[in-house]
Amino acid sequence: MQKSDYSLFAMAVRQGGLETVTGGTGPVTIFAPDNEAFEKLDSADRKRLFASKRWLARVVSYHMVAGYLSIGKIMELRRLETLEGGKLDVYPCDGISVNKAMVIEADIECRNGLVHGIDSVLFP
Repeated sequence: MQKSDYSLFAMAVRQGGLETVTGGTGPVTIFAPDNEAFEKLDSADRKRLFASKRWLARVVSYHMVAGYLSIGKIMELRRLETLEGGKLDVYPCDGISVNKAMVIEADIECRNGLVHGIDSVLFP
């Protein structure tokens, strides 16, 4: 299985001004949409997402949860509070879904936490 590309999410983190979260001491768990997830957005949603730094920061922080949460721990908790303040619901359904986004890669180690790749962009 080839690793997914998360460069569009990384760009969204930078443009949203959230490098201090992803590059800080953490720990933080990130549900990162892969590039295909961004490409699946209709043009209006894509344009709206990047039109406002404030909205972009809110959407990106909705993909982040405080703590070092492996996929096993996430399955135990079933409901997570995001840094944005919203909730993510976790379901075991033909794999693992987070608010209807499928986890496509799990437990990717990063400097200050874990990344789980997902196949859709989540909106608060």
